[in-house]
Amino acid sequence: MDHEKFGKYIKKSKKLASKNFTQLQDKSEMEKIEFVLNYMKSNYKYNGINNIWASKSIKQFTTQKTGNSANINLMALGILQHLGVNCKPIIISTRDHGKVYEDFPFTDLFNDVLILFSSDEKSLILDATDPYCPTNIIPANCCNGKGFIIDEEKEQWANIYNKTPSKDLVTLNYKYNEEAGLLEGKAKIKTTGHIAISEKKEYLSKEEKFIDQLNSKGLTINDSIKVTSDNSNLEFEYVFNFTSPADQIEAQIIFTPLMNLPIQENPFKQKNRDYSIDFVYPFIKGFQAFIELPDGYKFDNIPINLNRNSKNVAFSYKISQNDNKTLIISSSYQIKKPIYSASVYNELKLFYKTLTEKLYQSIVISKI
Repeated sequence: MDHEKFGKYIKKSKKLASKNFTQLQDKSEMEKIEFVLNYMKSNYKYNGINNIWASKSIKQFTTQKTGNSANINLMALGILQHLGVNCKPIIISTRDHGKVYEDFPFTDLFNDVLILFSSDEKSLILDATDPYCPTNIIPANCCNGKGFIIDEEKEQWANIYNKTPSKDLVTLNYKYNEEAGLLEGKAKIKTTGHIAISEKKEYLSKEEKFIDQLNSKGLTINDSIKVTSDNSNLEFEYVFNFTSPADQIEAQIIFTPLMNLPIQENPFKQKNRDYSIDFVYPFIKGFQAFIELPDGYKFDNIPINLNRNSKNVAFSYKISQNDNKTLIISSSYQIKKPIYSASVYNELKLFYKTLTEKLYQSIVISKI
């Protein structure tokens, strides 16, 4: 805390806050946090370099408006402390840097610094480097075991992970076009959390790359992909019209009702595993399909319902028919924890085997 590029940098940030953030004094702690993090994300640019030491002085950083993770997060920390928010620095090692174990926490094993906020009601790990991350989410690369809290009175560690599940929710509305021999309809996909952050970075303003990714799943996009909620940090939603081939064997039309959008292969292929399974963050993948029958057709083969639920994972597959014209499929699967011990490996392996098989069961329709 006496280092020029750490503790003294925080103290200088407090002095800066005394001149520019007086309007926040009467706000709640969460309002102050929201404002300060958004202020840093809007006014300063992260240069992509992680470090626990600020690379530039306060004067250089405020003039050039760009710096490393310590420049940004230590300044945000100083501002919050000046505003009376109970915050402390917490140093970590990012996922691409390797884990730090509590028995040997040498300083040079850490390469990033975050902010730990604590109150009587809750505690939050905060980061101000990534404009795509909302306040309650830190970058996925930071979720890597434990971080060391910098406190002059005691030694303490904190778990670094995001508790809120990220979501990927797919809705399909389509029917079989007999003349074209294709399935055609409309899709809406809504993602939240880390999945939304990843998709925004990967595809926002890159429609050609977006379309290529969907084409690889067997969908032909008939017009532009319309992004309907890119201004919110909380979610990413887009819609598009599509066509997809269906197999025809004599009088029967056979197709996979959820297209190729769910996971296609079981990622767990080893017989046994001796180390933990790290998903980075918990998540939910949801699918809903409304399949309309063309005139003169009937459903010949419909999959049965399935439900699995444990403290680790959940999977449901429900199917119903509306007035003999529309088939409705609702399915979801959930990974409830970011990390599992090796003892859970066989359960996860069987879980993914079950869901990949179930999600790709075929629907068969034929002429009446």
